[in-house]
Amino acid sequence: MISALIIASRFIELGIGQNKPVTPMKLQKLIYLAHGIHLARFNAPLINEDIEAWSYGPVIRTVYDTFKIWGNRPITEIPEIELRIGGRIFQSHLDIFTDDVEETIQLAWNIAKDLSGEQLSNWSHSNGSPWQRTFTGIGNKNIKRDLIRNYFRETMKLP
Repeated sequence: MISALIIASRFIELGIGQNKPVTPMKLQKLIYLAHGIHLARFNAPLINEDIEAWSYGPVIRTVYDTFKIWGNRPITEIPEIELRIGGRIFQSHLDIFTDDVEETIQLAWNIAKDLSGEQLSNWSHSNGSPWQRTFTGIGNKNIKRDLIRNYFRETMKLP
Protein backbone atom coordinates (compact mmCIF):
# COMPACT_ATOMS: atom_id res chain seq x y z
CA MET A 1 0.00 0.00 0.00
CA ILE A 2 1.11 3.49 -0.82
CA SER A 3 0.18 6.90 0.50
CA ALA A 4 -2.71 8.36 -1.50
CA LEU A 5 -0.64 11.57 -1.77
CA ILE A 6 2.05 9.70 -3.72
CA ILE A 7 -0.61 8.32 -6.07
CA ALA A 8 -2.10 11.83 -6.35
CA SER A 9 1.30 13.20 -7.33
CA ARG A 10 1.55 10.66 -10.15
CA PHE A 11 -1.90 11.54 -11.53
CA ILE A 12 -1.06 15.25 -11.35
CA GLU A 13 2.19 14.55 -13.21
CA LEU A 14 0.32 12.61 -15.92
CA GLY A 15 -2.25 15.39 -16.25
CA ILE A 16 0.33 18.13 -16.62
CA GLY A 17 2.49 16.03 -18.94
CA GLN A 18 -0.44 15.32 -21.29
CA ASN A 19 -1.89 18.83 -21.04
CA LYS A 20 -4.93 17.46 -19.19
CA PRO A 21 -4.43 18.88 -15.70
CA VAL A 22 -6.75 17.47 -13.06
CA THR A 23 -8.95 19.33 -10.58
CA PRO A 24 -9.07 18.25 -6.94
CA MET A 25 -12.43 16.53 -7.57
CA LYS A 26 -11.10 14.61 -10.55
CA LEU A 27 -8.00 13.69 -8.57
CA GLN A 28 -10.15 12.15 -5.83
CA LYS A 29 -12.10 10.06 -8.32
CA LEU A 30 -8.96 8.96 -10.20
CA ILE A 31 -7.45 7.66 -6.97
CA TYR A 32 -10.73 5.93 -6.08
CA LEU A 33 -10.87 4.35 -9.55
CA ALA A 34 -7.25 3.18 -9.34
CA HIS A 35 -7.80 1.82 -5.83
CA GLY A 36 -10.88 -0.12 -6.98
CA ILE A 37 -9.07 -1.52 -10.02
CA HIS A 38 -6.13 -2.57 -7.87
CA LEU A 39 -8.36 -4.24 -5.27
CA ALA A 40 -10.23 -6.09 -8.00
CA ARG A 41 -7.18 -7.26 -9.92
CA PHE A 42 -4.72 -8.02 -7.13
CA ASN A 43 -6.97 -8.42 -4.06
CA ALA A 44 -4.79 -5.83 -2.35
CA PRO A 45 -5.41 -2.17 -1.58
CA LEU A 46 -3.51 0.45 -3.55
CA ILE A 47 -3.59 3.15 -0.89
CA ASN A 48 -3.09 3.23 2.89
CA GLU A 49 -5.94 5.61 3.63
CA ASP A 50 -9.62 4.91 4.01
CA ILE A 51 -12.02 6.26 1.42
CA GLU A 52 -14.98 8.14 2.86
CA ALA A 53 -18.46 8.64 1.39
CA TRP A 54 -18.98 12.42 1.11
CA SER A 55 -21.82 14.18 -0.67
CA TYR A 56 -19.79 14.56 -3.89
CA GLY A 57 -18.68 10.94 -3.86
CA PRO A 58 -15.68 9.00 -2.56
CA VAL A 59 -13.05 11.18 -0.86
CA ILE A 60 -9.64 10.56 0.68
CA ARG A 61 -9.36 13.11 3.49
CA THR A 62 -5.57 13.64 3.24
CA VAL A 63 -5.88 14.34 -0.49
CA TYR A 64 -8.80 16.70 0.14
CA ASP A 65 -6.90 18.60 2.84
CA THR A 66 -3.76 18.88 0.70
CA PHE A 67 -5.39 20.05 -2.54
CA LYS A 68 -8.47 22.02 -1.38
CA ILE A 69 -6.53 25.27 -1.92
CA TRP A 70 -6.97 24.68 -5.67
CA GLY A 71 -10.77 24.88 -5.31
CA ASN A 72 -12.27 23.71 -8.61
CA ARG A 73 -9.27 24.86 -10.68
CA PRO A 74 -6.87 22.48 -12.44
CA ILE A 75 -3.78 21.59 -10.42
CA THR A 76 -0.84 22.94 -12.41
CA GLU A 77 2.06 22.15 -10.09
CA ILE A 78 3.40 18.72 -9.20
CA PRO A 79 3.56 18.59 -5.41
CA GLU A 80 6.76 17.63 -3.66
CA ILE A 81 5.77 14.83 -1.34
CA GLU A 82 8.24 13.20 0.98
CA LEU A 83 7.72 9.74 2.40
CA ARG A 84 9.83 8.14 5.12
CA ILE A 85 10.15 4.37 5.24
CA GLY A 86 12.51 3.20 7.93
CA GLY A 87 15.55 5.42 7.69
CA ARG A 88 15.14 6.10 3.96
CA ILE A 89 13.42 9.15 2.45
CA PHE A 90 11.59 8.76 -0.86
CA GLN A 91 10.79 11.92 -2.80
CA SER A 92 9.65 10.35 -6.04
CA HIS A 93 6.94 7.84 -6.80
CA LEU A 94 9.41 6.10 -9.10
CA ASP A 95 11.39 5.00 -6.06
CA ILE A 96 8.53 2.90 -4.70
CA PHE A 97 6.12 1.97 -7.52
CA THR A 98 6.00 -1.66 -8.55
CA ASP A 99 5.04 -2.61 -12.09
CA ASP A 100 1.55 -3.58 -10.84
CA VAL A 101 1.03 -0.16 -9.26
CA GLU A 102 2.18 1.73 -12.34
CA GLU A 103 0.00 -0.49 -14.54
CA THR A 104 -3.00 0.25 -12.30
CA ILE A 105 -2.36 3.99 -12.43
CA GLN A 106 -2.01 3.94 -16.22
CA LEU A 107 -5.20 1.89 -16.62
CA ALA A 108 -7.19 4.29 -14.42
CA TRP A 109 -5.71 7.28 -16.24
CA ASN A 110 -6.55 5.87 -19.67
CA ILE A 111 -10.13 5.17 -18.59
CA ALA A 112 -10.79 8.59 -17.06
CA LYS A 113 -8.34 11.15 -18.46
CA ASP A 114 -10.93 12.70 -20.79
CA LEU A 115 -13.71 12.82 -18.19
CA SER A 116 -14.37 15.78 -15.89
CA GLY A 117 -14.46 15.62 -12.14
CA GLU A 118 -18.22 16.10 -12.29
CA GLN A 119 -18.65 13.21 -14.73
CA LEU A 120 -16.55 10.97 -12.50
CA SER A 121 -18.51 12.11 -9.45
CA ASN A 122 -21.76 11.21 -11.21
CA TRP A 123 -20.31 7.81 -12.11
CA SER A 124 -19.29 7.22 -8.48
CA HIS A 125 -22.93 7.88 -7.45
CA SER A 126 -24.33 5.18 -9.75
CA ASN A 127 -26.92 2.78 -8.42
CA GLY A 128 -25.31 -0.04 -6.42
CA SER A 129 -21.92 1.67 -6.19
CA PRO A 130 -19.94 1.44 -2.95
CA TRP A 131 -20.58 5.15 -2.37
CA GLN A 132 -24.32 4.76 -2.92
CA ARG A 133 -24.42 1.79 -0.56
CA THR A 134 -22.50 3.70 2.15
CA PHE A 135 -23.60 7.36 1.98
CA THR A 136 -26.45 8.21 4.32
CA GLY A 137 -26.36 12.00 4.10
CA ILE A 138 -25.24 12.21 7.73
CA GLY A 139 -21.53 12.41 8.39
CA ASN A 140 -18.74 10.89 6.32
CA LYS A 141 -18.55 7.11 6.69
CA ASN A 142 -15.69 4.92 5.52
CA ILE A 143 -16.46 2.86 2.43
CA LYS A 144 -15.54 -0.75 3.16
CA ARG A 145 -12.75 -2.15 1.01
CA ASP A 146 -14.74 -5.34 0.41
CA LEU A 147 -17.55 -3.27 -1.12
CA ILE A 148 -15.09 -1.50 -3.40
CA ARG A 149 -13.30 -4.71 -4.41
CA ASN A 150 -16.50 -6.62 -5.13
CA TYR A 151 -18.04 -3.74 -7.08
CA PHE A 152 -14.97 -3.35 -9.29
CA ARG A 153 -14.66 -7.11 -9.80
CA GLU A 154 -18.26 -7.23 -10.93
CA THR A 155 -18.11 -4.14 -13.16
CA MET A 156 -14.75 -5.20 -14.63
CA LYS A 157 -16.01 -8.80 -15.00
CA LEU A 158 -13.12 -10.25 -13.02
CA PRO A 159 -13.29 -13.64 -11.22
